[in-house]
Amino acid sequence: MTRPTDASVDGLSGVYQASWKGATFKWEGANVGYVVRVSPKGYQPEPLPDFDKLPDADLIALLTSPSQVRALEAQRALLRRPENAATTTALLDLAGDAAKPLEARLAALYAVTQRGVDSEKSAAVIAAVSPLAGDAALQRFVLRALGDLGLDRLTAGQSGPAPVDLFTAGLSSDDPRTRVEAIVGAARQGLTAAAPGIARHLGSDDARVAHTAFRALALLKADAACFAVLDASESTPAQRRGAALALMRIHEPRVIDGLLSRLETEKRPEAREDLLAALCRLHHTEGEWTGDSWGTRPDTRGPYYQPAPWAGTEKVAAALKTLLAAAAPAEAAFLVREMSRNRIQSDDALGRILTLAKDNPAVLPDAVAQLAAAETIPAEGIAVLLQALSRGDSEPATLAGAITALARTDSREGALASLDGLARLADAIPDLEAKVKEATALPDPVAAKSQAKYARTAVADARKHLETAQKAYLEAPKLENHHSALETLAASPEGPVWADAALLALAARQTGSPESREMTGRAIEAGWAQPARRARLIRAASLTQSRFLDDRILAARSDADPAVAEAAREAIRVLKLQPKPEDKTPKIGTLAPDKALAEVVKAKGDPALGEQIFQRATCVACHTVSQDLPQKGPYLGNIAQTYKRPDLAVAILDPNKTIAQGFASNIVTDKKGAVLMGFVTDESGDSVTLRDIAAQSHTIKKTDIAKRDTLPTSMMPPALMNGFSVHEMASLLDYLEALAKK
Repeated sequence: MTRPTDASVDGLSGVYQASWKGATFKWEGANVGYVVRVSPKGYQPEPLPDFDKLPDADLIALLTSPSQVRALEAQRALLRRPENAATTTALLDLAGDAAKPLEARLAALYAVTQRGVDSEKSAAVIAAVSPLAGDAALQRFVLRALGDLGLDRLTAGQSGPAPVDLFTAGLSSDDPRTRVEAIVGAARQGLTAAAPGIARHLGSDDARVAHTAFRALALLKADAACFAVLDASESTPAQRRGAALALMRIHEPRVIDGLLSRLETEKRPEAREDLLAALCRLHHTEGEWTGDSWGTRPDTRGPYYQPAPWAGTEKVAAALKTLLAAAAPAEAAFLVREMSRNRIQSDDALGRILTLAKDNPAVLPDAVAQLAAAETIPAEGIAVLLQALSRGDSEPATLAGAITALARTDSREGALASLDGLARLADAIPDLEAKVKEATALPDPVAAKSQAKYARTAVADARKHLETAQKAYLEAPKLENHHSALETLAASPEGPVWADAALLALAARQTGSPESREMTGRAIEAGWAQPARRARLIRAASLTQSRFLDDRILAARSDADPAVAEAAREAIRVLKLQPKPEDKTPKIGTLAPDKALAEVVKAKGDPALGEQIFQRATCVACHTVSQDLPQKGPYLGNIAQTYKRPDLAVAILDPNKTIAQGFASNIVTDKKGAVLMGFVTDESGDSVTLRDIAAQSHTIKKTDIAKRDTLPTSMMPPALMNGFSVHEMASLLDYLEALAKK
């Protein structure tokens, strides 16, 4: 099916599958989507009864049906009827019958307990079902049902009617799922008396129990139980961490006071970190959602979608400033990291970490991480970034962060130092790949599997760091300001291959200074005349997947210089270049739309050529085929799993026919009258980021927006493929289909 969405099943063995074919993100149109019904061939299902006409006894019998649809409808029919003592007794008998299937017993149990959602009736329900909690098989389900009783009281902010002792008993169960249901039920009922018992499960070996425990304590605002854990000398680090996780979600002034008072006396570094982490999280609270944000590109940085101040914000901010000023280097670094994670804007924090980094190499990774995330790089930060690049022991993440941050500056020294950082990132990958082979060869199969897994993760991380740094550096808008220095460096006999990579990127740019492109192009022409430089330029193209030299690389296979010929053959393999046979197929623009569609769908192309067309048609400006790269327009790495070849061709030839969800063209007019058009790549509570047709990002504060509209047309040009042949577009389709098979 094309674009399958929802599925369902009925009580007559019919399976239903819905398709979203032909729909835009608004689900509009006369011919949008379809539903397919599938049923067993030749099978005659038993007709469904008229549930509302069946007597209670028959409905209770249907609760044991193997058909979930029939059992559910029978239960609903019973609940629609007035309560009947005899029926309730029969349901309780079924629920307590250990010989019956568990599913049937639960259907009977909930048919009784659902009548107790109103607090006026909950007492009788509690009395009826409480004895069933003594059955180990039913205990957790009874606790779940009790958690839903008295919803009118719960929505009014009162505690529920369920007795706390039943939940306390559940907290002592040997079954972790029962403990989870006891925690959830007690929290839903607002039973603060259960908090000490819940707190005992903080740091549980069962991650589900531990997680549910701290979330429940936060919901109950049980800070006293959490502080008791922090104050107990016998508490484990995991328990303390769980208590801190709960406290950081309780926005009450007394919690801030409790954290600060303990920070005055606590000396253990790991214990102080729990307290500081909780304090940082309490700086903001979640802002009120007004319904005008979120969208399809939400801000996912966390911990709040829309950070907002509350009554305790000023006190937390003042305390953090004081704590940061007095903190030892290690604690200062930790505190700055936590402030950054919680999106606490502080010049003091950045200044302190930069000061520490100058004299303390151990703090350099934290300083670089802060600068990589900063909107602007202060002058003193450049020296720290250069220091990180100059150290031989900097980890790949630190190197990548330093290069990414320097790419946002106009530092000539930073542009040149980044070349060495890129080389080190690239050189680290073969060493890490060798460690994978070493781990795989270990004689102990368990150790081999475990260590190989970590080694492969290290390789993947290193590749991602290189990709991130390379993209930031080669696409940096201010890189062209240093083209002369790069040309001089690349022209030297031992010039770095990354300098040539930078020149190739500058020469291929569609935006920026024409003078820079022209001068860079001349430098490449001059370099191509020298065999050693020619080989290096070919390696640079291979390294960065540049298509600027494709034709020359193909011709260089027969170069008189053996090193150049070898480099060309390797680049042809890596770039998947193919000699260009004569293409006699017509240009797309010369054909009628229906004819063009029919031709490209049936034509056989070349995936390697398609990858080149993906670059030449500037598809890369708005799309990515790698999940590791920042996402722009619709992700195309698995697009052929969603769209069949004809639908994919239509989407390219006529992009206005179907607009992918979340990629409608937005027009934003600010209060100064400036107009921006693009699709939303990120949206938070107070800002929105648009990517325009030139692949440039623009972030606008929502308070500065005067008008925001959505166009019915796509940003993708409708005549994008007109200049390409049928064979070339068929190759593009083949390339996209090949990606989906990886």
